Amino acid sequence: MPEPRAAQSNGQPQQRVARSRQLALAAGRTAEENRGRNIVVLDLRKLTCIFDYFVIATGTSRRQLHAMSEEIDHKLE
Repeated sequence: MPEPRAAQSNGQPQQRVARSRQLALAAGRTAEENRGRNIVVLDLRKLTCIFDYFVIATGTSRRQLHAMSEEIDHKLE
């Protein structure tokens, strides 16, 4: 299991934060393109060292949710 990132006194490295934000927004856009609803990108940087952002989206069926998650996985590879 990877070790948690230690918070730095002046915040987190800008390049990593920018990349994390870019990935979270790409996941949100992909969810939207796949008819996801109630899409929220939460900034968790000040709450935990495990995640920078967390993306939540709802769907209308199990099949849609599966397709949405597969497409997000594909886009973020």
